[in-house]
Amino acid sequence: MRVRPRGYRLLGHQPAPAWTRFFQGLRGHILAANRVTLSPTAAHIANDFLIGDDQPPDPELAQRIDDAFRDSGTIHLLVVSGTQVTLVLGLFALAGQRLHRARHLLWFLGGLALGVYYLLTDGAAPVSRAAVMGIAFLVGRALDREPDLENCLGFSALALLMANPLGLFDIGFQLSFMAVWALIRLSPPLNASFLALLPGGGEGPVGKVWMVCRTALAGGAAGCIAAHLGVAPVLEYHFQRASWFAILANIPMAGLAVAMMYASLAHMLLAPLGLTLLAPLVELAARALYAVALLFSGPPVGAAGVFPPPLWLMPLLALGVAVPSWLKRGMLAPLAAAAALAGALFLSEQVPALPPAAPTLRALDVGQGDALLLQSWFVTACRASFARYCASTLTGVLTCFQGGERLRTSLVASQSGRSTRVALI
Repeated sequence: MRVRPRGYRLLGHQPAPAWTRFFQGLRGHILAANRVTLSPTAAHIANDFLIGDDQPPDPELAQRIDDAFRDSGTIHLLVVSGTQVTLVLGLFALAGQRLHRARHLLWFLGGLALGVYYLLTDGAAPVSRAAVMGIAFLVGRALDREPDLENCLGFSALALLMANPLGLFDIGFQLSFMAVWALIRLSPPLNASFLALLPGGGEGPVGKVWMVCRTALAGGAAGCIAAHLGVAPVLEYHFQRASWFAILANIPMAGLAVAMMYASLAHMLLAPLGLTLLAPLVELAARALYAVALLFSGPPVGAAGVFPPPLWLMPLLALGVAVPSWLKRGMLAPLAAAAALAGALFLSEQVPALPPAAPTLRALDVGQGDALLLQSWFVTACRASFARYCASTLTGVLTCFQGGERLRTSLVASQSGRSTRVALI
């Protein structure tokens, strides 16, 4: 790159604050301890599940593991998000409810634990959303306010978008908020319907055990179905892959994730001290998670290519998530509404959408040079500008999306007098 004399200023390098360097160093020690005390497969799963590992020592192994979880529809377990934050914060929240006199102290310690855990992660959109929601929940409970999860979700979205408005277009941001909103809005009516369908238990010990299993089964099924219907449109729009068997895969994964989280947390605290007593338990939980992912990742139950839903259908599918909660809770109405939403989503996967209108590419004179303007019904973007030279030929690369596929189109713009012609090659 060439610049004119004194056309730049060297800003220098400013080191990160001491507390940031401390937590980054602690994060590195935790990742290294897991790699030493666990097998390569279990170490990658534990690190990704616990605090995230963006630089694995064996990229090929990491890719195989990620592909298995992705094709089974359980990749969210390898992304630090609300699952981990809920399990960290849940202990303090429940303890505060049980020990009423010490509730404020316990909730304060829960906030500190959440802050430390957040600083150990990579700070991506899902864990940021979950952390803000957790803090809002704790503050509301400390003020004796009735918790409203949708208000907490909206507050976290507002806080993150104020810090970074472009985060709205981040795929992790979209998936995280759609998953949580679907769990909040769609899961309760489905849970009530499943409880109405399942028979009740008797008065004896067997009946009590069945009531516990009945509650867990209804809640697990409702949560898995709600999360899938919430995030499937976003996944299909961006990646054009889907698997309806992911609903079944997530049911056993839920219990394994709880065991994996608490075993990994305890191992994280003990391993730097040289105590590896829990390494076999973490190894077993990680192997179990990977086995379920492999079982549901291959054909015919694994993810397969689908057509992305058209853009106009996305708001309607999101609206369909809220419809069952507006109906009277009973046995059939919420299930029928959820089945209609699933049918519309399945139909959009099988039928290709109409192609968008052909974009228009124009070369503009902007005074100091020529700019290339791409216009279509969904985007207007000026992606490249080139310096003006007498009798010059302008070349560049234009990147756009069409039909969900990234297209890189080389172009040549030749200038003659005041007119500019653009040719795609």
